Amino acid sequence: MYRHRGINIQNAERVVTALEATWLERTSLLGPVYGGKITIPQAQILWLARRFLDWLAPRDSSPALAPIQALEAVAREPSMDRVLVRLLVRAVGVIPAGSVIEFETGEWAVVLGPSRNADAPHLPLVRLVTDQQGRALDRPKEIDLGRSTEARTYPRIVNLIEPEQARFNVTKPMFS
Repeated sequence: MYRHRGINIQNAERVVTALEATWLERTSLLGPVYGGKITIPQAQILWLARRFLDWLAPRDSSPALAPIQALEAVAREPSMDRVLVRLLVRAVGVIPAGSVIEFETGEWAVVLGPSRNADAPHLPLVRLVTDQQGRALDRPKEIDLGRSTEARTYPRIVNLIEPEQARFNVTKPMFS
């Protein structure tokens, strides 16, 4: 392996990844990277993650979007590679972590992430935070909606609640 004054393959790859991802963010100002030639996948993934985070927590005075809206906004961008968007959805789930959902029973839950069942990316892992009457649960219950069986089915999701409409701190159930 080539080593000279702190230069090695891994460091060189990190520099190229950061350069290309930053260039992709500024294509409208700088033009296409390498004159339109393909960038390395790591740079494209980093650029996609940055775009997703820009919608969740904008660096300017733009309003932040709810996780599901941020995912939709990234997917609508014409310059996004559809395969990368599918990978992002697979990684964060169809309903991203931090989203507040309402079940047909009236219970509310916070999405913790995608189901542990790889065949059910549309069904998230959740933590129930309220009962059917809207009262906070003393002990929030974790449920993997993708692990339903014939003997045990969970209620359907009927609504996505905007974080500002939630009657609780949305981040607290995620880390308790």
